[in-house]
Amino acid sequence: MMSSTTKEEYDDAFTKAASFAFAQVFPAILNAAIDMNLFEIISKAESSLGMSASEIASKLPKQHSEMGSRLERILPSLVARSLLTCSIRTINEDDDTERVYAVSYYYKRESNKIFMMERGKKTARAS
Repeated sequence: MMSSTTKEEYDDAFTKAASFAFAQVFPAILNAAIDMNLFEIISKAESSLGMSASEIASKLPKQHSEMGSRLERILPSLVARSLLTCSIRTINEDDDTERVYAVSYYYKRESNKIFMMERGKKTARAS
């Protein structure tokens, strides 16, 4: 006799499937972010809050009319992994808002470690 699946079992199976799918996609997202130099572009933001997706897109060497909306799909994944932070800012008198992204403390700390390790390797080679 077949047992019926409970909502909790269904939710658990869905969560596992979604986690697996995201685990397959995230490396491609991270690779694209690195290839586009997103972290460097965002770290040079003039505002302390960060930059919107359209502002980031305007700094990319290859311009594309839909790049801002494409970045809006990529950037939240980087926020979910604590590589970026996300804030909301008001953009006009009608209280319209947009998301702005900044490099996270975690990313700054990790990239500084990598820089220091690379610097140490160069110093060791020079000795």
